[in-house]
Amino acid sequence: MKTKIYALMFCALMLTACAAAEKNAELSDRWQEYKDNMPEDKNAEDDFRQSEYMEEVKAFLSDSESMTLDEAQLKEKLGADDLRVLEKTVGEATFRLICVDFDIFNNAVIEVQIKNKYTFMQYSDGTSFYLSIIDNGSYLYPEAVTVFERNGGLCAVIVSENTEYHPAPVNVRAWEIKNGIAEADIFADFNAEGWDIENSGSSLYAGIKQTDGAAFEDIKRTFCNIDEENNRLIFTAGDESFALTYDGSEYIYDGE
Repeated sequence: MKTKIYALMFCALMLTACAAAEKNAELSDRWQEYKDNMPEDKNAEDDFRQSEYMEEVKAFLSDSESMTLDEAQLKEKLGADDLRVLEKTVGEATFRLICVDFDIFNNAVIEVQIKNKYTFMQYSDGTSFYLSIIDNGSYLYPEAVTVFERNGGLCAVIVSENTEYHPAPVNVRAWEIKNGIAEADIFADFNAEGWDIENSGSSLYAGIKQTDGAAFEDIKRTFCNIDEENNRLIFTAGDESFALTYDGSEYIYDGE
């Protein structure tokens, strides 16, 4: 009798494992199937955004269990090679960005840029779980993130490269995590001489002003480095720089 029970338990475990493996294979196979049969029209971005594969990806990442998968496991699960995870831990809370550059292209028009970058923000503290899709097909490539306590919740500040332009301006966005995920109005108004700044309060673009007629090799790209110890954002382009410092309420301009 015990032998039969053990045999049944073993069979049940094997079936569960096989089902899990099949489920993983189904999602990665759907991605391969989509790539092999990419629509022949000019709406490559919308086609992919509205595809069955992308709907399944969103449904999977909406489940808190997905946070148990590390970067390598997510790559295998989604079938996406160009996937990166940026993760931070604050107390009992875990915050992470899943950044994916999907290899989609426009069959109808060559030599055209595609908004193929997707960024999924996940948060879990053991009690609450949130998912927000902050890039649903864009040109923004997240490079760094800092997370800190603010207003009884957390604030995530994300630094991204904007790959639409050359030289690429830097984009910095802020998100509040408190009973959900929402944009955080955290950047005070400021001007920086010699820089082009676009500031909405929750998102800003910064790029050094270029000299008319400058040679290609002299064009300077802008970077933003995060000083987590002092909660400063340091923008640099060649020899030029300025910084924003968090004063407990917002980021304020503090010069070089």
